[in-house]
Amino acid sequence: MRKIAVWIILFFFYEVLWSYIQLKGPDYSIKNATILLNCSSDSPPYGLYAEFLLNGRSHTNVRRSNEKCLTGETNLDCRYHNCSCSTLGLWYAFQYAIPTNIGTLKSRCVMRFKTSGQQFSDKSTIILDIKGPTIEAPNGIPIAAGIQTDLICIACATNLDIKLVWNCQELRVLQHSNLITNSTEYISTLTFMPSSVNNGINCSCVLRAGKYFRSTSIQLVVTISGELFKYGFRRWIHSVNGVFIRKLTGLIAENTSSIIIKSCGYQDAGSYTCEAWNEYRMETILINKTSLVKVLGPPVVVQSHTTQDLNTLFTVKFYSIVEPINVQWYLFHKQITNTSAIVLPTEIEIMIYGKKILSDGYYTNITLENLQGGTYSVIIENKYGKTKEIIEVYNKGYTYKLSVLLWILTGVAVFISTVTLTTLFLRRRNSGIFFTETKPVIYHAAPQIEPQVLPYNDIHDNPYDDCNEDPTGTPYYIDVIDSEEEITVPESSCQRTSLRFHNIPVPVDNHGKILHPVNTDEIVLDIIRNKLNINIDLNDIGRSHVIGKARKGRSQVIVRFISYRMKHLVYSNKKELKGDTNGIFITENLSQYRTELVKTLADMKTKNQISAYWTADGRIFAKKSENSRKLIIQNWQDVGDLRPPLKRPAAYDNHPDNQPDSANQQSGDHD
Repeated sequence: MRKIAVWIILFFFYEVLWSYIQLKGPDYSIKNATILLNCSSDSPPYGLYAEFLLNGRSHTNVRRSNEKCLTGETNLDCRYHNCSCSTLGLWYAFQYAIPTNIGTLKSRCVMRFKTSGQQFSDKSTIILDIKGPTIEAPNGIPIAAGIQTDLICIACATNLDIKLVWNCQELRVLQHSNLITNSTEYISTLTFMPSSVNNGINCSCVLRAGKYFRSTSIQLVVTISGELFKYGFRRWIHSVNGVFIRKLTGLIAENTSSIIIKSCGYQDAGSYTCEAWNEYRMETILINKTSLVKVLGPPVVVQSHTTQDLNTLFTVKFYSIVEPINVQWYLFHKQITNTSAIVLPTEIEIMIYGKKILSDGYYTNITLENLQGGTYSVIIENKYGKTKEIIEVYNKGYTYKLSVLLWILTGVAVFISTVTLTTLFLRRRNSGIFFTETKPVIYHAAPQIEPQVLPYNDIHDNPYDDCNEDPTGTPYYIDVIDSEEEITVPESSCQRTSLRFHNIPVPVDNHGKILHPVNTDEIVLDIIRNKLNINIDLNDIGRSHVIGKARKGRSQVIVRFISYRMKHLVYSNKKELKGDTNGIFITENLSQYRTELVKTLADMKTKNQISAYWTADGRIFAKKSENSRKLIIQNWQDVGDLRPPLKRPAAYDNHPDNQPDSANQQSGDHD
């Protein structure tokens, strides 16, 4: 009985005098994630104070004071610094952003009590290097019923074995395959036959790594029914840079339409759109799919001309699917080496099946001081082949220069004679001396030769600003329709596939000038891949280059993508750059006119005259208030309609100079 009494007394003193403390947190997390650490006790600690240590070092503290939760040595308010505490002081919590350079996070919470002294509790969190999972639908959404379709789940993990598990309710699965492309990337493909009954179901992919798991899902939209009896195809549409070229009749076999290009040349490049139709419940449903065809061939010369002045300039414009690697000029069969030839990108006009198309191209030119008659030629080479262009010259440069000099001297002499005779005539008339009227003498003054502006001397900051953009801001889409005459496309597509990247670090010298060349392609690819998490390669970029001057080692880079879809994908993920350490952000490449409209809207937003503004596909939108409908801004009149009416001061009406009189009232309608 005595032992039992002793144990009861000890247990009583333990419960009264000893305090219990517990630190809670996740067992697993991933890099760059934010976790919550919560430290609680069964009685309030001394000073209503809890200290948090991370990996053996003091990180922060949370305490209760004056009915507020405070943190840090400077007493920061927890309402604005991701921490909290209970009203009675029984628990204290804060959020911690996990860095990328640790594998295990060891956390400790320390509290002090009047009766039991200092107490602590530990928690270990294993940090996993995992990205994903994400689900992709290669054929897009909506899905056509009756046509075999894939869903792909992708995840990345370093030094970790993971599993990807699908959960798609009652989906009819045909095949399920797992693939590890390298030591870090895991791909799981789900092949199934969709049906109309699958419309609206959720399909999820779960990543499991030991006890850790996370998932993502996609909702299936099955609106086109390929399993019905009545279906067919319309003619294929060939277009280049959004401009209609021709229609082609496909070879139809059951539910497949194909076209064959027998002799593939540069004119066959572009977009080919196939349109399928289906009858469902007395309604004809249409869907189209576009494929991009690239012709990998040698350069194609589209124009050549000669400019003769004191020197002679040969210029050749050409189209090339890739950047040229070698350009050489020849006189007869001997290479011209005593002068330099240049190659620069430019916009060219090419003929594709009788249609004039504006496209990205190049030009090369060479300047000759002593022109000789003969056969000149230029050989242009890219990675797929060579092209030769011949220019015949029949006159010698010396004879041409002498004739030019004689014309100049003749023009100067005639001009001086005309001025002299006119001056004498005016002086004699003023002195009362008049000439008798005779037949007028007519002098023909030869025009002076105007200086020729070389193409490479006329370089703009933004080559896309020269595009004739549709001022209405109509989005650049092509609808698949029945007749060729109904197809209308805006005049220019330069801005449609281009974006501007701001605050891009570039190499500069001691004076702050950019050190060219700058490999903007690699810079942009690194941003899109690693900061926007988009799978992209060099073939998705048409061209890129620096715009304007550098400021503090940063500049703008304009990027033109091969397809509108890639441009739209990049632009729609620009929010991933929020909070970027370099301040990088992305905007659409608007014309100068629309840029000024956007600047004005930004100033109005700062002055709280409008609630919001944004751009999409070159169009400008604004909302006057949070609950008002969005408005399309097309011109300065639309901007003016958003401004509040001017309020005239009351003193203005009372001023005697501002009182209308009868004359003013009668002429009030005049400017």
